Amino acid sequence: MARLAEEAIAQASEAGARLAGVGVAVPGLVDVPSGTVRYAPNLPWQDVPIADWLRRRLDLGTDVPVAVDNEANLAALAEFGSENDAASNLSNLVYLTGETGVGAGLVADGRLLRGADGFSGEIGHIPVDPSGSRCGCGQIGCLETRIGLMAAVRTAAPDLAGEALDPEDLAQALRERAESGDPQALSGLDEIGRWLGVGVSIVVNMLNPEKVVLGGYFATVAPYVVPTAMRELRNRAVAGEAAICRIAASAFGFTAAARGATSVIAEEVFRDPSRVPVDPDGPARSEDTA
Repeated sequence: MARLAEEAIAQASEAGARLAGVGVAVPGLVDVPSGTVRYAPNLPWQDVPIADWLRRRLDLGTDVPVAVDNEANLAALAEFGSENDAASNLSNLVYLTGETGVGAGLVADGRLLRGADGFSGEIGHIPVDPSGSRCGCGQIGCLETRIGLMAAVRTAAPDLAGEALDPEDLAQALRERAESGDPQALSGLDEIGRWLGVGVSIVVNMLNPEKVVLGGYFATVAPYVVPTAMRELRNRAVAGEAAICRIAASAFGFTAAARGATSVIAEEVFRDPSRVPVDPDGPARSEDTA
């Protein structure tokens, strides 16, 4: 992660940009004020001081902010602050990540819902199948074991389970097989949609959102999972049709969390522009003083 950050910082510097801060999106429970990952079962990390470690590794000093947060929270912020059709003009939405892990970013009344200690949104670790398989967190039958990316691969394209492909490539492979009419891919994604609907019904019954936005691989295969998820939601929504909300694919896909992380840094600059001083040796431009 530090090497990737060093490369990005070097590229920005070569382009004449000035580093305003570093944002980190982590699939796990994060103590945001300290920048410490309390628990990330799929990495696995426990009590890892990412902000302090990166600050030392990148030699950032104390003036450059390092913001660490849960990836679903940051993705939800990106969607909420965007102008895309999936989440514009909404005050209550749920964003579901879809990679190895499954998490939820919750926006209620226009604000990110973090909970007492910042650990809200762990929908992937709600037990839904008592006779299911063991999850990375140690529990049996978590929702993540049914709709995580690797669960989808095992269900819809088991021959890809051993392939060393990144999540985006796996998601695209699933979609291409479904588009070609592959029976196992279609039936497997339909099964994923059913369990996705179970998960969505839980957040709908608890939070009554205006929309549920699907990120990660869910966004890629949305045409093949959303119809079944909507049917499951209709069957399980306690308040009936009055509580039914749309399930929509994210416009940002796998990039939403990174976009949310950069938006946090941008907000830091807006609050205190002096964090990014003007280069006294640089050329004076009218826009610099605007």
